[in-house]
Amino acid sequence: MKRFLLTFSLAVIYSCFLSLNAQQYVPVLQETFSKCSSTTIQGGYFSESTYFEPDEHGDNEGWYSQNTYPSEKAVKLGTKVKTGYITSPQLKFSQETASEIRVQFRAQLWFTGTTKDTTNIVVSVDGMEGSAQKMDILESNNVVDRNLAPYQLTFKNVPSGAKLRFTAEKPNGISRFFLTEVIVSEKREGNTEKILSTSAYYHHFENLMAGDQSEENTISISGENLSEDITIEAESDRPSFTITKAATWNARSGGDLSIHFVPVNAGDKEEVFNIKSGDLTQRIILTGKAKVFAPVAIQPTAVSDNSITCAWNPVAGIDKFVATIYTKSEKPLQATDLFISKYIEGKSNNRALEIFNGTGKSVDLNGYALRMETNGAGGLTSSEFKFPDVKLENGKTYTIANAQYTAVREVADSLIGFQSGGYSNIVTFTGDDAIGLFNPEDKLIDIIGYENPDINSTVDANWGQDKSYYRKSNVYAPSDKFYLEEWDIHEMDYAESYGTHTMDATGLVRNIIAKKEADGTATSVVADGLNSGTTYFYAIQGFSNNLKTHYSSEIEAKTTGESGIEEMEADAPSYRLEGNRLQVDADNVSVYDATGLQLKASQGSYTLPKHGIYLIRGEKQTVKIVY
Repeated sequence: MKRFLLTFSLAVIYSCFLSLNAQQYVPVLQETFSKCSSTTIQGGYFSESTYFEPDEHGDNEGWYSQNTYPSEKAVKLGTKVKTGYITSPQLKFSQETASEIRVQFRAQLWFTGTTKDTTNIVVSVDGMEGSAQKMDILESNNVVDRNLAPYQLTFKNVPSGAKLRFTAEKPNGISRFFLTEVIVSEKREGNTEKILSTSAYYHHFENLMAGDQSEENTISISGENLSEDITIEAESDRPSFTITKAATWNARSGGDLSIHFVPVNAGDKEEVFNIKSGDLTQRIILTGKAKVFAPVAIQPTAVSDNSITCAWNPVAGIDKFVATIYTKSEKPLQATDLFISKYIEGKSNNRALEIFNGTGKSVDLNGYALRMETNGAGGLTSSEFKFPDVKLENGKTYTIANAQYTAVREVADSLIGFQSGGYSNIVTFTGDDAIGLFNPEDKLIDIIGYENPDINSTVDANWGQDKSYYRKSNVYAPSDKFYLEEWDIHEMDYAESYGTHTMDATGLVRNIIAKKEADGTATSVVADGLNSGTTYFYAIQGFSNNLKTHYSSEIEAKTTGESGIEEMEADAPSYRLEGNRLQVDADNVSVYDATGLQLKASQGSYTLPKHGIYLIRGEKQTVKIVY
């Protein structure tokens, strides 16, 4: 019933474009704000004024705005202290005065996470006394959800050359709302002009796992007096979206289009579809973000005296896998580079960071930088702290803190006040703002927090809210992915030992032996050239659309000795090998050949098809044999 009502309401609204008694409402202005680039409806701080210049905002020529900020293919108007507004270009009508115009637009209040701003929108013909119309948009959601119908107003006797004005009313001192997809149509008598219109110019889909299909969104297309069929063309050769015509679709008058997001790999997707009839075109922008699961490594499917077949479960949306094979040995710990050692996110302005030098030598900080994202928007580009040109001695830390964090003021090496970048300086982070450490070559070497958009499925958007993170003492290598297991988590405002960090003197050090690549459809790869009777480890990382997943948990595997038979431990499956007949005297056992192919059993007996390595996997123990 809900889908029927939605479709019906869209049809009713857009029926205004159909000819009734030889009357038409002909579009004279269509503004989509498609150059606005943010993909989130929240966040961002206003500039004092924004002018839409044609070279920067190609579809915004002639618009003037005061106190606006682009977001979700829309503009956000107003601030806490000023009233924001936006005026349209001059409207050009077929007569000196249009007897009636219809103004269609989408508008929505800013949702702060707990409450919405309580404000109205005032729409008027600029300078035309008595034309103002006030709209309560408290419950509106039609900017985020463009399946919903837009707003529509009517104005009488509007002179050609007039402008529309959209203003945020400010009853409680806060006036913020989003505006987009403004369409102005003139009522004309006896007109037969060709018209092609759409109910929405943009759709954004929520995060989706690659390989899955999203919920259905709907766009209505309306054609009038068309002499050529309506066509739909994707600008991309490999679109991540599908558009399907409804059964009632008419080639000249249009109908409903069903849209699904079906990404084949990870990342932010933005694609344009052109709806055409002759020289008429309407552009629809579709966006969405796709994620993938990090690989899950499993026990090797084959082991010999000089090779291990590293294995993992299948993962959708991966372009390639990389298996990293390494050994571990107890050695003195020495950091491979600087890394972030503390992160404190507390009450009010209590914010602090710390980096540590455990490299065994002094490091010149010149060229290193911390960069942050804002409101989980991703990119690590919203603010930057450049370290001063000083040397950081081995075993020492460099600390940065908000100037209003009194508990650590006397400890911090750098205090940053509000005047240093305002709301976007490096120590204004909240619980969803990842912070990255970059080296002088501008490479991300370490990160605290899950950068959003992170392509991994299980990340927590508010990973750092009201928490203090302290790097564990056994960590000696920075990482460009955030791994919770590397950190001790304390309550908010915890600042004990801030300014000092201790790294263990010795520990298990990874010695990387090889990296082996495999296609995204693979579930195993052979690591050969290994030493016999040696314990190795491997972990799997996926790459999707040139983005990296987190590593899997590590798997321990030991190559066989010269005899080809590993020493059996308790609970290992018992077996007998007679010629090429393998008899296994245990339940819940699987047998695999060296390629990972599982053999079929007949009453616990297996026929080995050829000489080679075989793996007997029981519930608690795995045995490798050579036939």
